Amino acid sequence: MSRLEASDVISTCSHPHLVFMYGTLKSTEPNHHHLFAKGPQGAQFVGHARTVAKYPLLVTTPFNIPFLLHKEGTGHRIIGELYRLDDETMAYVDWFEDHPNWYQRRQVPVELFTDKMENSTTPLTVTCWMYGLHRFKDSLLELPLVEAYYDKNRELGKRYKPYNMGRDEPLCQYLFDD
Repeated sequence: MSRLEASDVISTCSHPHLVFMYGTLKSTEPNHHHLFAKGPQGAQFVGHARTVAKYPLLVTTPFNIPFLLHKEGTGHRIIGELYRLDDETMAYVDWFEDHPNWYQRRQVPVELFTDKMENSTTPLTVTCWMYGLHRFKDSLLELPLVEAYYDKNRELGKRYKPYNMGRDEPLCQYLFDD
């Protein structure tokens, strides 16, 4: 087991934003390519991590979209991937996640448990950005919560379907009371 040092994950000048990805933006997931929409060097994988606090992560709507709810202390310690993003990629991900209107980006502590080569390491706690819904129907907390999202492990009919805001029905009815 290797040992990570804070200097291994502290932001660099070219990639100053440390961001935790838990859903469709992870490396094996359908929207991962968005991390490179502004260029092949826009995102740098740091390692696998899990949130220090528990959060509810669920998959819902007819599009089987994973949603993390900003309700600290409920659910599981969420497993995901940590990335360094450059300014342009961070702005693009904010746009993609519709921050701060739809998702809200907040700073949270996560525990990094692998390095960028995916070798297990002595856990290291760092603070990073994480996107989640800041308002939501309370009934969403009654749905099954997951610790980690992997689209390929879901049943065929429950896999992620790309959502198109201009073509598809609004998601608000599934997520919000108002």
